[in-house]
Amino acid sequence: MEKIEQHFANAVKYHRKRLGISQEVFAQKAGIHRTYASSIERGRVQVSIAIASQLAEALEIPLSKLFQDVERFAKGELSTEFRDELACDPLIPDR
Repeated sequence: MEKIEQHFANAVKYHRKRLGISQEVFAQKAGIHRTYASSIERGRVQVSIAIASQLAEALEIPLSKLFQDVERFAKGELSTEFRDELACDPLIPDR
């Protein structure tokens, strides 16, 4: 069973890729260091609610959506092969 940090990592990476931005741009938008963003996306750290909120804002989604997708990864409803989900996720507005 994967740890929650990995599901959180996958959800963050999913939404960053949806935006089509680099980790560096994402980190700048979130107000965190690039290496911290990398650690988050690799599931190496536990983030506070305050940081999770900054990440969601940088990802242009509500915090509740970020946590919903963490749950979807945990249930296997989303995979780390993001291409298909990115194309057809009804909860994500067209960009």
